[in-house]
Amino acid sequence: EPASGYGRNYAIKQGEKLVSVIENNYTQKGNYPESIDHIYMNIPKPWVMGIDKFLYERNGKGYNISFVQWQHFGATEEIVMYNKNDEHNIKGHFASYNVKKPHWKYFWLD
Repeated sequence: EPASGYGRNYAIKQGEKLVSVIENNYTQKGNYPESIDHIYMNIPKPWVMGIDKFLYERNGKGYNISFVQWQHFGATEEIVMYNKNDEHNIKGHFASYNVKKPHWKYFWLD
């Protein structure tokens, strides 16, 4: 847990930069992008071993930003997700947890 907790928190910190870019885009254009590839050429990376990239998807009147890391030597998948409307929807999870940053949660799946 200490290593995965550190990795999770660091990647969330990096993810906050992406949230900022998306919210600035919304302020300028009045809607959330279908994809983040065209709004930001240098999408922040998690920069954590085992966490490859951020995933983005539109979700109703908002969006999700997420990343995946593994717990327990690859036996448990952890999905960490940001949703500013707190409409997190992860199917098949057996546990969910809040983090100290608003609108972020993480979920454990088999």
